[in-house]
Amino acid sequence: MAIDFRNELNPQQQAGVFATEGAVLVLAGAGSGKTRMLTYKIAYLIEEGGIAPHSILAVTFTNKAANEMRERIKFLLNSSISVKWLGTFHSICGKILRIDGDKIGIPSDYLIYDAEDSRSLVREIIIDLGHDIKTIAPKKVANAISRLKRKLISPDEFSNAAKNTAEKLVSDIYRRYDELLRRAKAVDFDDMISLVVKLLGTNEAVMKKYSEKFQYILVDEFQDTNESQFAFLRHLTAVHKNITVVGDDDQSIYSWRGAQVKNILEFPKIFPDCKIIKLEKNYRSTGHI
Repeated sequence: MAIDFRNELNPQQQAGVFATEGAVLVLAGAGSGKTRMLTYKIAYLIEEGGIAPHSILAVTFTNKAANEMRERIKFLLNSSISVKWLGTFHSICGKILRIDGDKIGIPSDYLIYDAEDSRSLVREIIIDLGHDIKTIAPKKVANAISRLKRKLISPDEFSNAAKNTAEKLVSDIYRRYDELLRRAKAVDFDDMISLVVKLLGTNEAVMKKYSEKFQYILVDEFQDTNESQFAFLRHLTAVHKNITVVGDDDQSIYSWRGAQVKNILEFPKIFPDCKIIKLEKNYRSTGHI
């Protein structure tokens, strides 16, 4: 049975769903039905627009959110249709690295270092360089390296910019850390995104392949994106330029890992013809506040 988009969505949600072409910024607070809007938009693109599911990229922040969205789409379409490129930034970028990472020296069978692995490697490096881990905390250095990667600052770039002894030490550890990761045929969580940004930015054929492939890009919780994640999205819009992002400009739960609400403010500057839609009806409020 066909989906009755006009009866199942409020007017603002309908505006977000039906605005398929170009860049769309949806400002939506908690409880405003933003995930519902995104899910219906994917269903609308497939059912009404005739878009192949594999031409749609949908990105969110947790596996739980991705799985819920996947199940909702199947329910709406009443079929086993699967949007294969629906997942977290890390799962999507990890898949791209497996397929095309060899173009920048990353083997398809690369290992993934989690936060604990990264801290252990940093600890080894600090000791190897003759320093005391009581004075130079491995966790703090690992966090500093992570911030640099999220900002797309390479070891060479940071080395050239290092101004004091502490920064120069971090620079030496950062360089060694990356060398040992590559030697182990491994990447860390931040690499999974920053290396794909590097791949797309330095290999025109790969960038063209993915930006042509993804006719429509949809992003949930855009206020939680960091610099590298936004750079990844910008590369992928090079051909079709159809991107819908949903974000709450009052809230970012991932500020501790480099999320930038400013990405919401920058979005209309980078996509000057973007449509801005506000979802203002709150479905969670009881009205007795």
